[in-house]
Amino acid sequence: MSTSNDITFVLTSCNRFDLLRETVESFLTFNTCPIAEYLFVEDSGNDQIYELVRSFGPAIKVILNDPPIGQIASIDKAYAELHTPYIFHCEDDWRFFRKGFIEESLVLLDSVPEVSVVSGRRRGQKPDFDRRFFNSPQRHCNGIGYRFNAPEPEQIWGGYTFNPGLRRLQDYRKLGSFGAVSTEADISRWFLKHGMHVAHLEHPACETTGHGRHLVDPSAAKRQGRRIELTIRDRIPVLRKRLSSADGIFLAELPLLWFAARFLPEAKWCMVSAAMQRVKIPFGRTKIKRRAAKIAAALGLPAADTRAFAIARAASARRTEHRVQLLRELSRASWKANIVLEGENELRSALDEGKGAVLWIAHTAFNTQATKMALHRAGCAVSHISRPEHGFSKSRFGIRFLNPKRWQAEAKYLKERIIVDRSQPGSALARAAAVLDSNGIVSITAGAWEGRHIARTELFGRRLELATGAPSLAQATGARLLPVFTVRDGDDGRITVRIGPSIKAVNCSNRDWAIQQAVREFVDDLEQVVREHPDQWRGWDD
Repeated sequence: MSTSNDITFVLTSCNRFDLLRETVESFLTFNTCPIAEYLFVEDSGNDQIYELVRSFGPAIKVILNDPPIGQIASIDKAYAELHTPYIFHCEDDWRFFRKGFIEESLVLLDSVPEVSVVSGRRRGQKPDFDRRFFNSPQRHCNGIGYRFNAPEPEQIWGGYTFNPGLRRLQDYRKLGSFGAVSTEADISRWFLKHGMHVAHLEHPACETTGHGRHLVDPSAAKRQGRRIELTIRDRIPVLRKRLSSADGIFLAELPLLWFAARFLPEAKWCMVSAAMQRVKIPFGRTKIKRRAAKIAAALGLPAADTRAFAIARAASARRTEHRVQLLRELSRASWKANIVLEGENELRSALDEGKGAVLWIAHTAFNTQATKMALHRAGCAVSHISRPEHGFSKSRFGIRFLNPKRWQAEAKYLKERIIVDRSQPGSALARAAAVLDSNGIVSITAGAWEGRHIARTELFGRRLELATGAPSLAQATGARLLPVFTVRDGDDGRITVRIGPSIKAVNCSNRDWAIQQAVREFVDDLEQVVREHPDQWRGWDD
């Protein structure tokens, strides 16, 4: 049995005091287990935290970081001061709604050695989370129901979480420090490798309240030491084939794609796309093998692991499914997509400043159509910078006859499409600058297809190149630069378009430093997304 000296409540916060108040008040209302000490780490440098904590009642010790050091470094800083055997770790954007959850968590930690954390997050808020944990068998310990994560091919999460939950101090000390391990994904993998799992209570106790207000850990880039090199490459020659083999494959697939788009329900599109990919395997075995090797290396899987091959095949199927979505959009029925936009407040906040917003969109499988649709539904008029090859083909035939259909599917969700002319590349940026000058929105997909100014870095140990047009444009105009990540995150077909917090480095007057920091922050966030959804990353073949 626990005593009043067994548990320290540790909470990390960063200038979201409205969310913090609800978190703490709901915890104090529903918690029935003795707490030895309350320790808050405020990472914003805002000393108003002291006045706020005085209103809560119990004595609360505050660590105020000024300047900010990031979530993981803040946790290490707090845990270094702890002496109780248990920690109830919490973040500032949660709501608690039932009693007895810490007592149940203590039973599991005392009885099940392979439990690293006991979490009580409710289902229904994040489909990908629900799939991983609530499709697994229910376990029982002394009458308490709980579940571990269900093993799956791309398993990365499930070993640890910073979501609210009880954990042992000794497990943290075995690891050493979170900062030494690096990212939250790496920390989870460390615990998985040591045979430890997150236990999720069958009877939930809390829910997140921070949708659309997620924070990026500013210390991530420093921890990982990601090197960014800015360079200028030779002008890209315009060398387009008259017709390509890819055109022939697409035209051969087109009748089946069109049939699926027109007559099959959306729930069947994934299955049809996977079946088409299996048929094509004999013709692309070498490519799949190369992609699987990259995936295995990136995710720390054994060479030739079957899970890496499964992800590699799924990546091709996702692209096929995206084409079905486009063809459905072109049909009379159109695509009634289940799309959720998160972080709209970030975009609205940028526009309130009057200098426009640059959306830097990650190159994921479902981003091109769903992102435009989500923004259009939110009433946002977007000007998208694009290229002639955007679409189904890169050949002269495809650009003239195939790609316009792709543009047609997207056009009704855009204010305009700004085409990059390689003979006059500055004209596209000039037009984009004019849009921003009128407090408009410009979107650019993160890639290196156009532009001479390139940032070179690494992602999963492989070279990654990104054109610097997006951060350069924001830096030159004073517009806010917002990262955008679009992924399908549940079995219900829902696609989430997440607008992240603005990349503030672009406001610095030192252009090169600003662009390097912007690229570093974007790629750090991108790495997290790819770890969670490796089958939806379009960059494996680059």
